[in-house]
Amino acid sequence: MPIKWRRIGAGMALMFAIFANLAAAQGAGQPGDPAASAQAGRGPLDGMSFVGKIGPENNRDLDDELHFAGGQFWSTNCVACGYQPGVYWSRRIGDRIQFQGTLQSPDRGRFDFSGHVDGGQIDVHINWTQPRWYGDIERKLAFIGALATTAPPGAAALPIGNGSQERAQCRRL
Repeated sequence: MPIKWRRIGAGMALMFAIFANLAAAQGAGQPGDPAASAQAGRGPLDGMSFVGKIGPENNRDLDDELHFAGGQFWSTNCVACGYQPGVYWSRRIGDRIQFQGTLQSPDRGRFDFSGHVDGGQIDVHINWTQPRWYGDIERKLAFIGALATTAPPGAAALPIGNGSQERAQCRRL
């Protein structure tokens, strides 16, 4: 039975077009999608910094800064405790900007940030998770702050801490 190469080629071209359109549609909007990550951080927050307080949701009492630059974001306290700057996803909805992102540490777990900026104020909910063989640790934290007047430093120039336990803020976060 002869192979119908034209039909096979046309079928493969059709499948390729379907998958290409599906990937483009995914990149158009959802955080966490690989296609969206390629464009993460190139939105309305890039170049902004916020000064405020971080801590448990009911007791934000530790001074902190949250920066967005070069497609990445980071918290000054988190970087000092060994967390790497991470990519973020953002979108503008009316006057409000929503964003999501993750900061990870090789030995201290991860912070999942989800928040919004409205009128120069930022409100962020943070889920901290540290997987352990005998049971994961999970805590709810929050950051609230105001737009700073200075531009954020570049993420490449940040001195990443070692997560040292002698730092008071590392024990609290």
